Amino acid sequence: MYEETIKETFKNLDVENFSVNNSTLDLIFVCGGLVDVREAIPSSMRGQLYAYTSSEHGEFHKSLRMAESFKDYIESGQYDDLLHFEHDIAKISSQVLLFLESPGSLVELGIFSSFENLYDKICVIAPENHVEGEDSFIFLGPLKRISSYVNNAVLTYPYDSENGKFDKDVWKEICEDIFDRLKSKIKVEKFRKDDDGHLCMLILEIINICFPVQLSEIDLVLSLFLINIPQKRLSQLIYLLSTLELIQKKKRSTNSYFLPLKKLESDTYIKFGSYVDKKPFDKTKNKIKLRQELVLKLKDKEQRRLSVLAKYGEENV
Repeated sequence: MYEETIKETFKNLDVENFSVNNSTLDLIFVCGGLVDVREAIPSSMRGQLYAYTSSEHGEFHKSLRMAESFKDYIESGQYDDLLHFEHDIAKISSQVLLFLESPGSLVELGIFSSFENLYDKICVIAPENHVEGEDSFIFLGPLKRISSYVNNAVLTYPYDSENGKFDKDVWKEICEDIFDRLKSKIKVEKFRKDDDGHLCMLILEIINICFPVQLSEIDLVLSLFLINIPQKRLSQLIYLLSTLELIQKKKRSTNSYFLPLKKLESDTYIKFGSYVDKKPFDKTKNKIKLRQELVLKLKDKEQRRLSVLAKYGEENV
């Protein structure tokens, strides 16, 4: 069975040797004011960021994930509340940009300020009149709390919120500040089992190596690393990765298989280091070994999986 080959590939790895490659993913979660695609000139700062980067910073624009993209989280049945869902999005994101310009953004500020483990990712961007004087309720509350933990967590700029004036010079400055923050992030760090963002990266790496892979097989690999999480929680994280367009799900009969997007197939999210016998984990060789086992030795037993794999190759050239 393919499951046994997967088990042989990952058993006897020492979690203490795992490291997370933070430079692979550049996801920017963008929250704040309303974005109306029908407006010729967006009236909100968040809308203007989206418009400006689409023409001036194409690659960065592709990394933006707008809050509106996740409206179906309740309908999916995976998450019961927005608080938990946005926390998970933030954990896997490189940065959380929060434009402080609406009542809704104040609620989001309150949500994120309650999670100290997110402070190093939060970047609050606000019109200067919202926080000038540093004696407003907003500044004395959650903004001051976040700023006390992280330098330059709050960025203020001149912005006419009533008229929504679009100033390219201001947006050039804002983007430069955001890019500087991204450059300063830790590129590689030690894997932590209790970090949901790290767990998402590990799931991505398992899918990347073993695809097409089933949920039970992902769970098996996690258990080999003594990571035991409830089935519902694993399903939530898989849903999150799919919603963020990092993986895809393919069904064949009653079976569901998970695969990376073709453009992400060669990415590395976790470096496994070495096995307990000090032999290094060779990702390329292990991927080839798994594929050979599937195609050459298990082709009669894994017809559905092989059909998914063949279709994947055709659709993602």
